[in-house]
Order: sequence, then structure tokens, then C-alpha cells
Amino acid sequence: MLAMGAIYREWKEYPKAVQALERSAEEFIGQPGQLAAVYSELGRVDEEKGDRAKADEVFQKALAADEQYSPAYFHYARFKAKTTAQEYLKRDPRGNSPAKRSGWCSKKRLVRPAALE
Repeated sequence: MLAMGAIYREWKEYPKAVQALERSAEEFIGQPGQLAAVYSELGRVDEEKGDRAKADEVFQKALAADEQYSPAYFHYARFKAKTTAQEYLKRDPRGNSPAKRSGWCSKKRLVRPAALE
């Protein structure tokens, strides 16, 4: 059911994904790695649906289920970076960041100031 939940998520059939993943969570009680995988997928579903608060909560459940399950860290870090960047752009839509003003960024690519080379 975990694989089906992931497939439904990819197809953007979120109600079916949630249903399959919740059934998987029940099947994997007592199996921390599998449970962390289920919660990671559920977090991705919530993120894609736009429910950032719930996604954050579920990603944290994945980390708590199995601290050794590295994909949970990857997905949570990607989620946090994305939401943090979105919040930054809401506050500064022109992207006038200190990094940009200091010369660390250019329109085409990141550049390193000559003083640091």
C-alpha cells in the first residue's frame, strides 16, 4: 500500500494517496523504518496539497518514527527550505537580500567575491 500511496501522490490523486498511506501506517505499526517512509509520503501529499502546517507536523512524525531513516530528513529539509524561501519572497518580493547586495549573487549564477578567494 505504501507504493500505491506514492503512485497516487505522483498522479495527484490525493484522497486515494492518503487512504492508501493511512492503511499502510496501520500495517507498519512496530516497524519504524516503514512507518517513517509512510509519514514521509504523507508529508509530501500534504505539502503538494498546500497544507504546510500539516506537512510540517507529519514530516516531524516521520523523523520521530525512525531517526535513522535518512529520506525523511531529505524531504523535510527540502520542504523547510522551500517554505522558508516562499516566506522570504513574501516579505521581500524583489529579492533584495543581503547576499545579493554583498555581491554573492548575480542574476545568472552565484559568484564569490574576490576578497574571499
